[in-house]
Amino acid sequence: MPRPHRHGLDLDRASDLFLDHLKVERNLSPHTLDGYSRDLARLRRFLVARGRASVGDVGAADVTDHLLGLATEGLSPRSRARALVAMRGLFRYLVGERHLDSDPTETVDSPRIGRRLPEVLGVEAVDRLLAAPRRGTPRGLRDAAMLEVLYATGLRVSELVGLPAADVNLTAGFVRVTGKGKKQRIVPLGDTARAVIAEYVATARPGFARRPDARPLFLTHHGRAMTRQGFFKLIRGYARAAGI
Repeated sequence: MPRPHRHGLDLDRASDLFLDHLKVERNLSPHTLDGYSRDLARLRRFLVARGRASVGDVGAADVTDHLLGLATEGLSPRSRARALVAMRGLFRYLVGERHLDSDPTETVDSPRIGRRLPEVLGVEAVDRLLAAPRRGTPRGLRDAAMLEVLYATGLRVSELVGLPAADVNLTAGFVRVTGKGKKQRIVPLGDTARAVIAEYVATARPGFARRPDARPLFLTHHGRAMTRQGFFKLIRGYARAAGI
């Protein structure tokens, strides 16, 4: 008789084994177990809906898309971070028990919780900084969009200037960010940032894009991605203009 495939463990059985492990060997509280159970049940429904029958069918893209779906449903970054903890625990357990060769959550970063501009800037100073670019010009509109994204998401400057246009979903209100070590995370956008980006994409970006397939969202007048140094120069100028 042929040996069963190592990756053939179905999703329900995998979740049951992991929850038993948490209950017996980790001695977690019933409340914590209920949280894990709800998060894993939501994950199973998502995976089954896209045709993933066993744990070996699940890849990093499935994990990222599940988090993306949770963001679209309106779950807070804290709730999505908790869901990722449950997924990480499940797949690390399966790797440890040799049901899987690799962990599909390994390259997925946690949703950022509450990152904003440094607190040394008060609300009034932030408002002045965001209002400094002249939004009636293409460059001013681009710069306003960059500042709004930076404020709304807390991205690193290197992530901001390299953000691909294809990784911005204005309909659902989030950006997919690839950070250090190629780890991905889903970061929500506020309504103000979405509106300014939409205006920039519709009216200003086409004038910067020398090629129709230009990848970066934010382009210089040469049609290339802005550098970190270039952005710092801009933000210093706007800070001076805002009296900061």
